[in-house]
Amino acid sequence: MTIWTLLAATVLSVIIGLVIFAFSVSLKNVKSAEERRYIIKWTLIFLFIIGSFIAAILTVPPERKFLIWIIYIVVLPVAIRLSKREDKKPSNQ
Repeated sequence: MTIWTLLAATVLSVIIGLVIFAFSVSLKNVKSAEERRYIIKWTLIFLFIIGSFIAAILTVPPERKFLIWIIYIVVLPVAIRLSKREDKKPSNQ
């Protein structure tokens, strides 16, 4: 096992731990079932996007990694805007 593999595993485990912590804190502060669904939905979406990015960066040949960055730079802000737009929708309460 190389030092880079160990470093990547360490960084990835810290990121996953922080995401789980932030997710649990967010769930403790919800006031309705609708908010809970919103948090769970978008947490899973962002975990998928970030996990896919990390997997792609670790598996794609070095000469093609810039394409992964371009896709990531486009997809992440779009997902953030969509989540903010959905957050601002009026609820039926």
